[in-house]
Amino acid sequence: MRRKQFLTAGASSHTRRASLKNDVGENVNRHKVVLFLLGLLVAVPVTSQAQSDDWEALITPATFRQGHYDPAKPLVAPRGVYVAPYSINAGELPSIYVQSPEAFRLRIYRLGWYGGAGALVVYDSSNAPSTTYGPIAQPRCGIATPTTVTGYQALRQQETDYGLVECAWTQPVRPPVSALTSGLYFVRITPEIPSPNPSPDEPIKETLATFVVRNDASTERLVIVNPTTNEVYNPWGETLYTSTTCEAWPKCPRLSMYSTPRATKVSMARPSWNIPDHFKTDVPLLRFLEMNNLPYSVATDYDVSRFPSLMAARRSAIISGHGEYWDMATRNSLDAFVARGGNLIAMAANTGYWQIRYEASTTGNPGPIIVGYKQSATDTATPTTACRSDILVPAAAPNCSDPLLSVSPQLTTTYFRAPPVNKPEQELLGVQYPIDPAGNTFELPLTFFTNTVAARPSLGSGITAAGDVVIGPTLPSSTERVGILGWEADSIHPNLLFRMSPTGCLLPLGQGRFSDAPSWASQFPTPYGNEFTHLVMYRPSATSGHVVAGMSMLWSWGLDDWSTLRNLGGPLISRVDSRLQQFTRNLLASSDGAGFGTDCDKGADFDVFFGDAFTDTKPDGSALPGGDGSPVEMIIKEREYPGRWGSVAIAKQSGDVKLVPTFTEVAKLTGWAVVSDAYNLFLVDVNNDGRKDLVAQSRVNGEWDVALSDGTRFVPTGSPWLAATPGWAVGSDYDVFAADLNADGKADLVAKRRTSPGTWEVAFNTGTQFVPVTGDWLSGWAVVSSAYDLFVADVDGDGRADLIAKEKNSPGNWYVARNTGTGFLAQPTALSNWAVSSADHDLFVADVNGDHRADLIAKERTGDKNWKVALSTGLEFQAQTTPWLSGWAVNSSDFRLFVADVDGDGKADLIARERTSLGRWYAALSNGSSFVAQVARFDAR
Repeated sequence: MRRKQFLTAGASSHTRRASLKNDVGENVNRHKVVLFLLGLLVAVPVTSQAQSDDWEALITPATFRQGHYDPAKPLVAPRGVYVAPYSINAGELPSIYVQSPEAFRLRIYRLGWYGGAGALVVYDSSNAPSTTYGPIAQPRCGIATPTTVTGYQALRQQETDYGLVECAWTQPVRPPVSALTSGLYFVRITPEIPSPNPSPDEPIKETLATFVVRNDASTERLVIVNPTTNEVYNPWGETLYTSTTCEAWPKCPRLSMYSTPRATKVSMARPSWNIPDHFKTDVPLLRFLEMNNLPYSVATDYDVSRFPSLMAARRSAIISGHGEYWDMATRNSLDAFVARGGNLIAMAANTGYWQIRYEASTTGNPGPIIVGYKQSATDTATPTTACRSDILVPAAAPNCSDPLLSVSPQLTTTYFRAPPVNKPEQELLGVQYPIDPAGNTFELPLTFFTNTVAARPSLGSGITAAGDVVIGPTLPSSTERVGILGWEADSIHPNLLFRMSPTGCLLPLGQGRFSDAPSWASQFPTPYGNEFTHLVMYRPSATSGHVVAGMSMLWSWGLDDWSTLRNLGGPLISRVDSRLQQFTRNLLASSDGAGFGTDCDKGADFDVFFGDAFTDTKPDGSALPGGDGSPVEMIIKEREYPGRWGSVAIAKQSGDVKLVPTFTEVAKLTGWAVVSDAYNLFLVDVNNDGRKDLVAQSRVNGEWDVALSDGTRFVPTGSPWLAATPGWAVGSDYDVFAADLNADGKADLVAKRRTSPGTWEVAFNTGTQFVPVTGDWLSGWAVVSSAYDLFVADVDGDGRADLIAKEKNSPGNWYVARNTGTGFLAQPTALSNWAVSSADHDLFVADVNGDHRADLIAKERTGDKNWKVALSTGLEFQAQTTPWLSGWAVNSSDFRLFVADVDGDGKADLIARERTSLGRWYAALSNGSSFVAQVARFDAR
């Protein structure tokens, strides 16, 4: 994603002291202070083995290096090491590919708790005197070209097409290490005769590589680590990124890291120039698991892709670290795992964001090739000659797009959430990445079980719903909060709701702001009101497993402080929190078989409104900024905490209408009218700008508030449009409506007292507030509300809303009270003997034939279960002799039903959503004389 921090190299050494001497001059004092602070903050227990090996010094930002190009030996590859295949099964030996001009010592470590030491040496060539490794010469990885950095050369493309740089090394070292248990390992290569007095300009000789041992036969919880993403960013050769991050670093492997044009293929068969993310995120988690005697086995995201059976017998899995890049097989495997009842914990963020593909190595090396066209994947408009300045594609390609775009569209290497892939991350995780927490990368608190809501499950932990629990310490001598959200975090995307199974659950467990700095919101405005990150419990359907996701990729920093105290990101201060540790222990116990009880037994629910809140034109036809290109949207709102408002555009294509969520869109409003049951909610235009706005009346104190559409989002006005005092239409004694009463294009308010004398009152809209009118507009009409179905709509087409009342029981007459501009005037009976019993019908009022007069729609719940229409003739209704639609959404109890103009032609249409676990949407469009059911689903992608 954007604004990554890349930890690149300066000179390395064999000791921490030497590493400080060799660092860039201006950083020396800083590191001395760091070491002093470390002594004050924490004493990390280590074994004598780990202390003498000093392996931790090798992986700090100041010392981590792969060997540099030696200008005295221009034809010799830089020192380096990688393991291929990256993952081996328990009992297999690793194949270690090394380039070294001298004999070297080889050690293999397993990372873990080990009493706090953090690693165990499982193989050391110095303990086998008859074993000698090196020197080993290997071909260069790529083609050397000059740079402006003195003494260095750039490793440019091995291939002109794709920009691929692959190390086609041979002669793998396969040390006779005893049977390795599943876990995360690293290989350490050290010259047999180290330089006695290394200097900053001397080529670095010590280096390392990581690899994974999995256990294909294990049924223990699986920790999924993500080396694929690390390789995408690895600048040893080329990456899938364009940047100039390395311009200020004279010790880079080549100047323009990352290069322009960028590669579209990178190899997993090459050394790594970045510190592997394992050391940032995975090591603390594995230490925590082992410290707490929680068994696990490890595999990579690539293993999940190529070995579908890996997940088959497991009950739970953890996504650790940064899994930004997956292929479709990985995503499908995890989808299937959760669907069949597996429990998934994503201790990560920005997960499954980009789709990539794996291809076999072009050299026969066991390391696969990663393919990623990214933003260019769907670009068929730019010719090859033009796109090659940005990305490298074959000269024979017709354009910049991924060649699978027209062959296997869903395998196109673009965003998972974007067309034509259309598999948003949130449909697996319940949350997805919205935006970087700009400017406050490592200092974001997380609140569990926020007191915004009445109750939250505890998972048996000491964290309860009693109040806010902020995870993360405060910096010494400062009020600045240090949290664990990391450089990216995830949020609930409201558009998940309309495609969720009605039996699915989306339960927010906690939230944090992207920054707790007061100035952050104004300095770094987030799109569409996305100020919050969320931790959720998510169950995709009634029969699926549970997913807990959304904190950040640095969840593990709150469990163990190994990474935070080694300068691997953010202030050097322990983030360990005993409450988060307890929460995680209980969460793991629940996911591994103890179960989640009733923590997520309630299906997700949302309010639905149809209207053009983000229209492209004003009433006079002039353009409005920020339009979404649709004539109407579906506005959805989470009914409970966090209660966010989202917008889904509706498009008409080849005569069919369908929901088309913008994949980058997050929310249109956050933290406003949060719990739906506490408000009366309306989507109406209150300022006559052609855009629908939000109106909410508190059911507690009667206050009316407005959030205006500015063309791109809803913006609360900040002060009530009608205050609770003098208490206009307060409480449950009133029915309330919002509609234009004076044809000025601005919605006004109507309130009816529910009991005798049944008076009707109004409040006019000035454009900035609602002003109650003195006196009643009607009295003694539809007196007892419970005996009537009540509607407010324009029946006679004069632009002013009238009243409609239907007796709920026999004779079931329909009545109209016409709006005269100064009051409502009761009319004679408008319709008799039509949809007589309200209990047997679903009733709606909308203009179905485009004459600007509100008509009646009745869906039979019994008998033939037809859709019937009675057209307005002015102030009366004329029942149509034949149904407008039959055999559609037959059993009303199986569907949520809506009537709205969803194609923008002025005629109201029908929308139905299944209440069953599939939750599919359907549409039937009005042609002015009938409803025509469309074959394509309304939610079709």
